Amino acid sequence: MTTIDAASFGLAPLLATTALPTAATQEIGTATAPAPASYQALIEAAQRQDIAEVRRLLDQGADIETRSRYGASALSFAVDQGNRDLVALLLARGADVSVKDRFYNFTPAALAMMKASSSPAHREVLVMLIQKGVDDIDSALLFGVQIGDFEVINAAITSGKASPRDFVPDLATGALRWTLAPNSEVTVATPVVADGLVYVTANYPPVRPIYAIKPGGRGDISPTGGETRGEWVAWSIQPGGVYIPTPIVYQGVLYALQMNGRLTAYDAKTGEVLYRQRVGHADSFSGSAAAADGRLYFTTEEGTTYVVQAGREYALLGTNEVDEVVVTTPAIADGLFLVRGLHHLYAFAEPEPGKD
Repeated sequence: MTTIDAASFGLAPLLATTALPTAATQEIGTATAPAPASYQALIEAAQRQDIAEVRRLLDQGADIETRSRYGASALSFAVDQGNRDLVALLLARGADVSVKDRFYNFTPAALAMMKASSSPAHREVLVMLIQKGVDDIDSALLFGVQIGDFEVINAAITSGKASPRDFVPDLATGALRWTLAPNSEVTVATPVVADGLVYVTANYPPVRPIYAIKPGGRGDISPTGGETRGEWVAWSIQPGGVYIPTPIVYQGVLYALQMNGRLTAYDAKTGEVLYRQRVGHADSFSGSAAAADGRLYFTTEEGTTYVVQAGREYALLGTNEVDEVVVTTPAIADGLFLVRGLHHLYAFAEPEPGKD
């Protein structure tokens, strides 16, 4: 069994007892006025883990955010008991994952972490809460790293909220390998690996960086003293990061496209800016770029694909249209150029010889 330092996650108050107080526990904590009988019935049903009764009461209009006299919600009780089905029901009905009880001042995620090191059910519940969007995401990520639970780590990282510092675990053990800061509070774009470097980027406050990271670092690899480079950071730029479209490295150039069509090309090894150019006019981009045969393909939400010459200078080669919304990244395989629109999948190819 893995031992955790509960205090490091702010969980010390639960070391003495892990049971949420019930309505009968009146000597401890700050009590509030009791909820109406129909609402209190929801709390009692959650305490009993009576899923059918919880569903019935919610269908009849019971307030899902009803609290016990010590501020615990139905979700708090479901999480504390590790009841995955009940948690799933309450989350599907819109239960607030950020609510804190007034007895321990704990969120549902904190309750789950207290028991998750020794309870698979509580780990699954924690992943469900992270995927729903908890506020204490960094605590959940650090917890996942310390207990070596890849599902928790993956859920926290892919939530896009586990910043302003990047946490990279050792895949063999789950131990923390390195951290990097500063970073955006929200990251969307996928890291890109090319030519011996890892490129990470984001475009959300407080900073909007691009980092070109050398693999193999340990500990805090952040550049210091205002520098843009470090032992494990080949180069970095702030601002310059992109939000939704993932950058692409092709033939030694990193192409970073903003959602408004502003394209910046960097020398992938040094970070030198090669050019900045607007792709399109008033277009919006959600999908990422694709590249093949010395060309780059940028597809707009309006369905226009701009074909750009790859290289250290910008040249627009042509445009192609589909008549529907596109928020996906083009795919290229076996001589086909594939575009997934809102309603159709389009496949484009060179005509076969002798055919129209």
